[in-house]
Amino acid sequence: MVSPLFEQVAHKDYLDSFFVIGLNFWAISSMLFEHQIAFAIALIKGEAKGFTKDDIENWENKRIKDLQENGHSLKHFHYFEHPSTYNQWGYFEQLSKYTNSPSWIPNVFIKIAMHFFGEWKTQPCEYRKVDYKILDDEEFEYKKI
Repeated sequence: MVSPLFEQVAHKDYLDSFFVIGLNFWAISSMLFEHQIAFAIALIKGEAKGFTKDDIENWENKRIKDLQENGHSLKHFHYFEHPSTYNQWGYFEQLSKYTNSPSWIPNVFIKIAMHFFGEWKTQPCEYRKVDYKILDDEEFEYKKI
């Protein structure tokens, strides 16, 4: 566990100058980097909003408590694999709120990503052999190739 960080990005004692980008596991890296960098830039500029000093001080303890209450090990502190305690979509939305920027991830993209992760878990050798077609903001279809 990398500590002490606020929102897995900023060192809690150096909020405007010490950042760790890309620490989380089981996330879509490009989106993770984009949201975390936007949050870091907002902190540097003093434009990040929506949290208090207490939120910063207690963030890690709350995360640890959530993991323990749901029967997960602390080794999962930086994982998005356990939606009962943490998920990348909620995390991206939270960082967007702090930076006062719109959440721009279409629902269909979330659905495709979750389908992809499900395929990866059940068919680790074949999961990439899928062709996705986006129908609209909510729906997609796929076929094995």
